[in-house]
Amino acid sequence: MDTLGHNDNANFGDKTPLSANDLHLDNPEAAIALVSCSPDSDYAEMVSSLSASLRMPIAGLTSVGIPFDIGEEAFGTHVTLIGKKNTKRSLAVSDVLEHTRSRELMADLHKRCLDGLEGEPKLYLLFMPILPNLYADDYLDRLFELLGDVPVVGGMASDDFRSERTAAFGNDAAYKDRMVLVALSGDVRPAFGVGCEFTNPSSFSPVVTEADGNLVRRVDDMLFSDYMNKLGFGPDATTDFPLSIRIRAAETDDDDYPRVSSIVAMNDDGSGTLSTNIEVGATISVGYVNQANIASSTQSAVDRLKASMSEIEKDGYRFDTLFVVSCVGRYYTMVEQPNVEAHILDREMTPDLAGFGFYAFREVGPVPGADGRLKNQRHGQSLVLCAI
Repeated sequence: MDTLGHNDNANFGDKTPLSANDLHLDNPEAAIALVSCSPDSDYAEMVSSLSASLRMPIAGLTSVGIPFDIGEEAFGTHVTLIGKKNTKRSLAVSDVLEHTRSRELMADLHKRCLDGLEGEPKLYLLFMPILPNLYADDYLDRLFELLGDVPVVGGMASDDFRSERTAAFGNDAAYKDRMVLVALSGDVRPAFGVGCEFTNPSSFSPVVTEADGNLVRRVDDMLFSDYMNKLGFGPDATTDFPLSIRIRAAETDDDDYPRVSSIVAMNDDGSGTLSTNIEVGATISVGYVNQANIASSTQSAVDRLKASMSEIEKDGYRFDTLFVVSCVGRYYTMVEQPNVEAHILDREMTPDLAGFGFYAFREVGPVPGADGRLKNQRHGQSLVLCAI
């Protein structure tokens, strides 16, 4: 894997610093360009220009920055290339996403990605645009069912929370309403590490007694708004941080890898709109991302990744690629210290690892299940690391 170019000009314009003729790849037939760029850039033109000059598949999305980049300059465009010996790749773009067809659409996307792949998939990369008025969880849950034990890493594109300039990239186009899936096969042995920051100021954890999709109406048979008032987070309360809830439901839920959902809105009828679906019977607690604890959650992710890498390296496998996906909520919480994650990654990880990453509205990555096997999971307020 190689980092081929990083353009700090938010307006990509005519600058196409890379050409297929400049590349010296071990396995050009398996090469793919991974791209993250500012939502304020002309990303559609950038993707089209890169596709024409590189002559290889392109995958990626918009992001407010790069989690591993230490610097004060404005983020523009970051391009990283993968394509090693003994590996293969396939890329597929979904049809236009329609919530009522989530199962059909994900089955078709998965099939087309596998049809273009030589060998058994070892790792998937997922790039999603923001999906207004759609339940992203439904797409992810359907996809997780199809992928089975094969891990997937990725997330939804990010911007300044207005969700107006986000897109996923696939081949020569940018999409606001399609999902991009990449499959890697061959000598690919991924290692993972996930760390979540959730500070809970109250031990009061009620049970959801009425909910519909991502709408929570009642907890312990009281209105959700009454629960928030009881904690001091009523309509007149002011906080210096966005609130979220931690969800404990299935027996496999783990305190080390919690399900976290942002509270998007408090509604006039006393219900609350969340960023993910929630089920009746789940136990919840309200909390937030604490800037003081982001470093420790980053260190937890790094420690888990290094332990996983160490086991795989015993067989002589060499890692050269680091994927980094961090919650956009962590990014905005770190506004006064924007390089917290980057400094830890720079200190703890070998410089031989080339990096690709982005900030996401929803992070995706596998965690150990109760039986010790990896299970794909959607995350919130988390840092997801993957090395290959």
